[in-house]
Amino acid sequence: MTKAYLDDLNLFSLLKILFRHPTVEHFIILNDLSWRGKIILSILDLMGICITSPTFFYGSIRNKHGESLYMSSRREASSEAFRYSEILMKGLNLNYCGENQLNGINVVKLFIAKRTWDEMEYYIKIFNYIKNKEGVSKKFIVVLRSSNTIKEEFLRSKYNQFEIYFRKNISFKRLKIWTKKIIKFFLGLKIKNKVNLKNHQSTTVLVASHAISLDKNDNPFPNWFKKSLFKNFHIINTSRQKLKTTKKKLYENGITLEENFFNIYSSINYSRFTLSDSQNIPYVLKHQLNDFFKLACGLKNYLMKIKCDLFLFIDAQEPITDAVQLISKMINVETRCIQYTNMGIRVPLMITSADVFFSVSEKFKNLFYWKNIGPKNFYSLGYIFKNESQIEFQSIKKKLKENGVDKIIVYFDESVQKDKWGCFSQKEILDEIELLAKTVINNRNIAIILKPQFVFNTVKNYNSKTINQAFSTQRFFEISRGEYRNDITPWSISKYADYCIGNLVGATAALECALRNKKVILINSKGYIHDHNSIYKKAEVIFPSLEIGINKILEGDKKIGDWSSIINELVGENSNIDLSKIDGNLK
Repeated sequence: MTKAYLDDLNLFSLLKILFRHPTVEHFIILNDLSWRGKIILSILDLMGICITSPTFFYGSIRNKHGESLYMSSRREASSEAFRYSEILMKGLNLNYCGENQLNGINVVKLFIAKRTWDEMEYYIKIFNYIKNKEGVSKKFIVVLRSSNTIKEEFLRSKYNQFEIYFRKNISFKRLKIWTKKIIKFFLGLKIKNKVNLKNHQSTTVLVASHAISLDKNDNPFPNWFKKSLFKNFHIINTSRQKLKTTKKKLYENGITLEENFFNIYSSINYSRFTLSDSQNIPYVLKHQLNDFFKLACGLKNYLMKIKCDLFLFIDAQEPITDAVQLISKMINVETRCIQYTNMGIRVPLMITSADVFFSVSEKFKNLFYWKNIGPKNFYSLGYIFKNESQIEFQSIKKKLKENGVDKIIVYFDESVQKDKWGCFSQKEILDEIELLAKTVINNRNIAIILKPQFVFNTVKNYNSKTINQAFSTQRFFEISRGEYRNDITPWSISKYADYCIGNLVGATAALECALRNKKVILINSKGYIHDHNSIYKKAEVIFPSLEIGINKILEGDKKIGDWSSIINELVGENSNIDLSKIDGNLK
C-alpha cells in the first residue's frame, strides 16, 4: 500500500503510519487544513514527505447511478445508524424500577440512531469519497478521528477492505464528560421553580421549535393552531427560541412559558432506568443515555406537577421528544407530533415513536418508520401551515404588471455549505442567482423574487455586477424577514407568483406553492433519487438544471410546472381541515 488517507493532518498519526508502513509514499489529507496544519504541511514538504490536500466539493461528486454522493451517503448513514442501534441493543432490556419496559427499548434504539447519525454520516462520506476516487477493490490505509458513539469494530467490519486506524483521545473525552456531569448533577439537584397553574386544570404542553409570537398573521410558533384563545398551555422553550412577545401577554392568553432546562432535567432517581447490560455501549454514548434517562425522570415529575395530559411537538430532533415517550404511559400523557416536510429519504432525526403522528399525506407514511420503530398511529391532515405573512408586495405587483411584466417568478434557495463536504456550494448558488439576474436583464417581461430559507443566506453576500444590474431594473427582488429563519413562508409569497422554482432536495417549499395552485418546477441538479420520483415523472415539473427550467418557462408551455395531475397523489383532500384534531378528539 503506497497511499494513506487521513481525515485531518495530525503529526503523530502520520509518524505512526510511517513507522508501521515505511512503504507509504503519499499521504492525502481530506479535511480542510487549519493554519496549524498548513505550517506542518510546509515543514513535512521540506522533509521530502509527499502530502496533498485535494480540492473538491462533495455535493458535486456523483456515484455510478448519477446521484450526488452527498445524498447517497445521507441515505446510507440513516440506514446504518438504525442497523448499529439494533446491533448495540440486541438482547438488552430496559427496566424501570425493575420492571421490563418493552416499548421503551425501541425508544432507546431510536435515541441511539439519532445520536450516532451525524458521526455515521461523517465516516460514510469519507469512505464513499475514497471508493469513488480510487475504486472499490483497492485497499488503502485510512486514519480517522475516534468516534464518540460508534464502536470501532462496527466500522472495521463495514469497511474491511481498508486498514483503519483511529486517533484516540480518551483522557480528554473522559475529563470533558465528567466536568459536564458534575455541573449537571448539581444543577439538576436544585429546588425547582414553582409552576404557575390556572385552576388546576389539565394542561397541554408544546415544545417550541420556532420563534414564539401571538401575531396571527406571522409565521412563528404556535400560530399553526389558529386559536383565538389558548387554554392552559405550557410552552417548553429550553432550546431558547426567540420570544416575540412578553411572558405576561402569553399568560393573559392562557400560555405559560418554561425556559429553564433544569426545571425539567433531574439528577435524582435517574437510575430507576437501567439497561440489562451496558458494557458493550461506548463510553460517551453510555453517558448520553444516562443524561437521557435523567431528562425522562425530570420530565415525568414536571408533567405530573402541571397535570399534563397532552404533549405536542413539531421537531422530533430534540431529545425531550424521545424522553417523553419513555414515561408518557406511566402518567397517562398522550404524545402527538405534527410534521409537514416533503422529504424524500428516511432520516432518524425526523422519526418519532409518538402516539399520534400528523402528516400532510399517507404518501409520506413509510418515511417515518424504520421496521417497528415509528409512531403508533398515523393521520393525514393535509397542509395546515397556511398563515398569511404580511407582505407589502401587492402594490409592487400591480406596478410590474402595468409596466409589461407578464411573469413573476419566485425562487427558493437551498442552504449553502462553505466546507468541502456540503451539498450546495456557494459558487453553485451564486451561479444560479446570476442566471436569474441575467434572465431579468434580458427579458423585460420577467420579474424575479428571491426568497432565502435563512436570513443569513442573503444575496447581499455576493459582490456581483450582474446581480446589482438586475436589482437596478426594479424587477429583481429579495424578500426576507426575521433574524435567523426567514419568517416569510413560501405559502405567503407564492400568492404573487406566476411560477415558483425550488430544488428537489428541499421540495417542501415547492409543495406548499403547488397546494396554492401555482405552477412550480423542481431543479434536480444533484441527481437526487427522491422517494416520490415516480409521481413527479407523471408531470413536467422536474428539470436537471436551472437553465433548462428557466428556458422551459420562457417558452410558455402551459404544461410546465403544472401539478394538477399529481397533487392529489402527494396530498389528499386539503380543504375543510379540522385543526381541532391536533389537540382534540380524533374520533
